[in-house]
Amino acid sequence: MSIVRAAASPARLAEIAAWWALLVGVWLLTLSSFNIEDFAVAAACAVPCAVVAVLARSAVGGRWAFRLAWLAWLGPLARSALTDGVRVSVAAVRHRGRRGSVGQLLEITLPAEDGEATTAGRESAAQLTMSTTPGSFVVHGDPETLVLHSLLSEEPALARTVTR
Repeated sequence: MSIVRAAASPARLAEIAAWWALLVGVWLLTLSSFNIEDFAVAAACAVPCAVVAVLARSAVGGRWAFRLAWLAWLGPLARSALTDGVRVSVAAVRHRGRRGSVGQLLEITLPAEDGEATTAGRESAAQLTMSTTPGSFVVHGDPETLVLHSLLSEEPALARTVTR
């Protein structure tokens, strides 16, 4: 009985709700149009995924602490999603019919944080943010650095945002 009470603690339920909201949000962002059926599917599918995310984090003993200031990344993220989409489309047209790869690997250094949980939180938030735009995705990450594959010829502007 104590296991059930621990699993249904207010902190766990809040974490499940946060994961649920994030998962539903990501699902809805990938849609070209919104309808209630898509929202219902997203809401239903996100429940078991959110529970598993909390259980997995608990199983590995992971702890993340997030700073509200990182929400300021959402503006540059939206801007980068639009501009990177155009740049990637142009690169695809220019590269059409050619052999070889496009893009480059970049290493960005994350600033030091006070505490292990905040460092892990910054790393995970930076990985999610950098992988959300069409211009880059994280190949490898650790608490101090992220290795990105970027389709852009220069460092993504969003990289400067997450490293401040």
